[in-house]
Amino acid sequence: MHKIWTIPELTSHIVFFLTRPDSGWAEGSPDLVTLSRTCRKISEQALDAIWHTLPDMRPLLRCMPPDLWDETLDESGVLVTSFCRPVRPSDWDRIHIYGPRVKRIRFNWSEYRCPPNLRKRCDPPVYIVLTQHAPVLLLNVQEVQWAEMRDDSFFFLRSLLGPNATKLTFHWPDRLSEDERVGFVNHIIAASPGLQELRILPTSTPCSSAIVDLLSRLSNLTYLRLGLGITTPHDITRLSGLPHLREISLNAELPIKSDADPDRFNYDYPPSCLERLTLSTTNLEPWIALIPHLNNGRRLQSILGYVGPPRESTIENLIETIAHCTSSTRFTSIEISAEPSDSSYSPRPECGSLSNVVRPDVLASLFTHVNLTRVVFATPCQFRLDDDLVKGMGLAWPQLEILVLGTPIAFNRSKATFHGFLSLVSRCPNLHTIILPLSELALDAAVLDRSGGGGGSVCCSREVKWINFGETIVTSSTGDPGPEEVAELLLALFPELFTVLAQEWSALRRGSPGRRLWKKVDRFVRAASRGR
Repeated sequence: MHKIWTIPELTSHIVFFLTRPDSGWAEGSPDLVTLSRTCRKISEQALDAIWHTLPDMRPLLRCMPPDLWDETLDESGVLVTSFCRPVRPSDWDRIHIYGPRVKRIRFNWSEYRCPPNLRKRCDPPVYIVLTQHAPVLLLNVQEVQWAEMRDDSFFFLRSLLGPNATKLTFHWPDRLSEDERVGFVNHIIAASPGLQELRILPTSTPCSSAIVDLLSRLSNLTYLRLGLGITTPHDITRLSGLPHLREISLNAELPIKSDADPDRFNYDYPPSCLERLTLSTTNLEPWIALIPHLNNGRRLQSILGYVGPPRESTIENLIETIAHCTSSTRFTSIEISAEPSDSSYSPRPECGSLSNVVRPDVLASLFTHVNLTRVVFATPCQFRLDDDLVKGMGLAWPQLEILVLGTPIAFNRSKATFHGFLSLVSRCPNLHTIILPLSELALDAAVLDRSGGGGGSVCCSREVKWINFGETIVTSSTGDPGPEEVAELLLALFPELFTVLAQEWSALRRGSPGRRLWKKVDRFVRAASRGR
């Protein structure tokens, strides 16, 4: 038995096959002959399972003769695998046996983030030897996830890309020249023309039009994540027009001048099949003008954005643009998050002014998209809500699962009440996450009756698990309610509730009275959830 095999893996495969109806063991012949036949029967399947996924090249290297390779600790405590003599032709025999069984190379990200004394890597000369051995080392690899950023190990990635590769993830070293980047993308197209998913992780290097020209030749792409900065609408529209592309994720800025007319650009491309658009940008405004063009195939269903804190005019412009987008299936998800990147963030002073509140009629314009399941605007902009608008959401979006309007900060312009909130939940049976500021949470007779205090219906929804009412004040006709009383009320209405501080920004956990109350309520709710 080769030492790369592990006893638990072999045991699990043997037990699986022994319990199959067609095995002699299951028919009542528990002898060593039957066991040996079973082991021979599963040997190929066991080898395929063991070698299907590798975290890096080290398992294959360890199958080579033991006098060829060695493992030592470098100055930082990382375990380095290296060759200690020249490689002979016979040393490759086991790699030729096991290599064709490898279908996936997935870099171990958890190991990459662990302390240096627990990390492992290959010595750079090892990659050079492997590259020189064969143009494609693992012919049957279908998925490659590579995070090595040294030049030698990065260019070894070429030896892993073959005609069967359909998924590729890598991080481009910033020091590569433009010619090297273009050459590498050319190699991807030539070696793996059937590539379906491509992820280039974020980098500070911009994406040139020459690279976009090459990427647009990958006609089988269904998913593209491009961490390179794209600066022209022309390039974006070309990529979105790929015939099978369903999802695109871009980490880029798009500096379109305010006086620029998007119709001046040439958008004469085939209808886009794009269904999901993900953006990471500090300025959302220029992208909004492109949404109708990216949806020229009328298939766009989802927009996800990680942006810098936008003004209410930007959010209103985005909502109105989406509301006027026609789609064969209508939008199912709109998620815009402007969470601060560090704890020093504090809301702009104007966030508390009426001028920074999104108008209710703008939000209501989304009611035409009746298939929405996620509506998330986690931004400092606040929404002017009332009970009619909240109830309208429940009527318009019965499939709603997540609703986030604003962020849990002190500037609250909502006039919605707890009664409107309960009406929304009752009309959306799948709703499980709600961040919705209220004018107040009044423990009046109607609410107490609904929670069971007056013999009414106890449970409102068993799906609701995450809630955040911001700094909504809790009132009661019998005096100031305590946190335990509020927690009992919410748990009676929502038995599966886990927290009342869902998606809380750590930078905004201040000591206001409302925040202190909800922190205490949250402790009671979490304690109850642990006791279920």
